[in-house]
Amino acid sequence: SSRFDRKLFETVPPDVIVRRFPQQARREGEGPVLAEWADAEAAQDAARAAAILARARAIGDALAHFHSERMLADAVAAIERADPATRAALAAAHRGYRDARLAVNDYRPSDAEIQFRQAADSFARLGSPMAELASYYAVQTAFGQGRRDEARRAFTDLLLRVDAERHRALRAQIEWELAVCANAAGDWGSAARYATDAAQRFRSLGEQVFALQTDGLAAMALEMIGENDLAWQLRLRTFSGLSAAGQNALLATSIHTAAMTLDATGHSAAAASVAD
Repeated sequence: SSRFDRKLFETVPPDVIVRRFPQQARREGEGPVLAEWADAEAAQDAARAAAILARARAIGDALAHFHSERMLADAVAAIERADPATRAALAAAHRGYRDARLAVNDYRPSDAEIQFRQAADSFARLGSPMAELASYYAVQTAFGQGRRDEARRAFTDLLLRVDAERHRALRAQIEWELAVCANAAGDWGSAARYATDAAQRFRSLGEQVFALQTDGLAAMALEMIGENDLAWQLRLRTFSGLSAAGQNALLATSIHTAAMTLDATGHSAAAASVAD
């Protein structure tokens, strides 16, 4: 298949899916798959829980093998080494993390932030690296509620804590958010550096759509400091890449952002050309 569908895990070996869809496989494993394990664990359905955890382990092993990305593998290891009481608590934490993600989807950022922080505290106490992922999303919701300076400080602290060798995708995601924070603060140089680093990391992970999105962030910052030629190279790569990937909504957003940035920097004719 040319498009990811989570039902592929029912018929296609996880390593094949990870090679074809590394970004989607990672996010599916870290979120819905572990949440399904937690639901089965809470329901005391041992056979189903074991089967789902085996799927998560296989996805995590493939991510580690092909991309040296080990967040999912480490999260599974934390479950597998846990005693029964700790395993039950981990299941509750994964369910809480899932509920927080759903609160974000339902546009309830305040509720989501509380739930993410509760999940992060639980994961940290229980020895799961998911603590850092939950913390990341908690800070993201804080930024979304307008607490920009607080979020930038928190993301900076989190960047220093994360295991950049084992949890490479989280490192890239934090750099992405720091680029957003820096752009919002008008710190264009920092934004360009963080976005460029994030794009390089996402490419090394095979996560091309995230790489293209962070290219767009870098282009915005570069345009604001007058590096128009380099910015335009990134814009063209973003437009063509998102178009080829069938990401039409992201492409439309990227074009709109480019037009607004060009207009803000006094290039109104170029802005009109991009918008058309």
